[in-house]
Amino acid sequence: MSFRIPFNAVQKAFYERLTSELPDEEVADHLAPGKSRRRIVLGEFTGTSEGRPKGEDGYLKTEFTVHAFEPSMGAKALNDLMDLIAKAIGVAPLEFDGFDSTEADIEFVEAFVEEHPDDGSFIRHGVLKFRFVTQAST
Repeated sequence: MSFRIPFNAVQKAFYERLTSELPDEEVADHLAPGKSRRRIVLGEFTGTSEGRPKGEDGYLKTEFTVHAFEPSMGAKALNDLMDLIAKAIGVAPLEFDGFDSTEADIEFVEAFVEEHPDDGSFIRHGVLKFRFVTQAST
């Protein structure tokens, strides 16, 4: 049996794609403290082998969350940013170092207003959850 977790490979592929396709946007892997500003933050992972074909080693349904933050209170600005993210990820298949990917889809999208923890201002927060079926390369 071969077990590997693709989280680092997925994050690397997302970071490279977003920074190359959206060079004017701030992309980070953490939400740094500070004033509310427009940015994309690479987020959380989940993985499950549920539905794994019998006899398939290293098969994992991987979900990866990307957060979009927009300080303007207009919904259109956040919706536009989320659409840019979806288009950037979907421009071509992502390649994950050491893993093959057989499926890709957007699993979930949500947009809401929340209070910024540092300065008490309100900010629009978008969540995009992408799903991939990955398998360790042989």
